[in-house]
Amino acid sequence: MMEAMITEELLRLSTRMGLGDAQWLESTTSTNDVAIRWAAEGARHLSLVAAGTQTNGRGRLGHRWYSPSGFSLSFSIIFRSVAIENVSSLFSGLGAIAVSEMLEY
Repeated sequence: MMEAMITEELLRLSTRMGLGDAQWLESTTSTNDVAIRWAAEGARHLSLVAAGTQTNGRGRLGHRWYSPSGFSLSFSIIFRSVAIENVSSLFSGLGAIAVSEMLEY
């Protein structure tokens, strides 16, 4: 039930910001793994995968980590053939809106 509520809120925020779709997972091995599969299935540009917990997260240069629930923002964004300078300015806005919205809870 909570997963559906959070996904709905992420979709609302994504729509408001002109982003793609959104998925929330309570726990996953890696949001990158989910994003790669979803992209292969046709997920839209700037779709977001977020998780409460990652058990085998990974980032740049192959760094791996575990992100326990409540201690981090774990997410991946799907980019489709776009110049990075066109979307890089979204990150600070996305982060600010996400923090603001979550503080309202």
